[in-house]
Amino acid sequence: MPLDSRIYFDPPATEAAAFAATKGTKAKGALGKLAQLIPGEVLGAYGAALGTLSLFDPAHQRWVGLTCFILGIICTGWYVGWQIGSGFKRQRHLLVYMAAFAIWAYALTGKTALPWIYYPSVGALLPIGAAVIVNKIKLPKKEVK
Repeated sequence: MPLDSRIYFDPPATEAAAFAATKGTKAKGALGKLAQLIPGEVLGAYGAALGTLSLFDPAHQRWVGLTCFILGIICTGWYVGWQIGSGFKRQRHLLVYMAAFAIWAYALTGKTALPWIYYPSVGALLPIGAAVIVNKIKLPKKEVK
């Protein structure tokens, strides 16, 4: 299967853009990389699933929300593994993509999906801290040998 363009790969270190002056783009680039690591198809399915929470009994909503959250993480790993194909090393990609989904979901929908462990201050700061860390993790295009 050909490589899908939705999979994020860091540019090679020897690329001229790595040496160009990029004043003020570090923070935007870090947050942008985090945003690129969350597949739109999984986001759409997760949002639609959370939209059905009101159909459930209030006593069961938290468990359905937690199930949606966990399935979102699992589906992100499956989707990325499927899209990246078998010709590339993918373990690091899978872990980073799944963590990015969990961070995004906690920050934006944690009050709905994880009401008993959601803290607004953590939800606000988590993507910023995660973006700094994820920006340091290189996701190179390495072929399996």
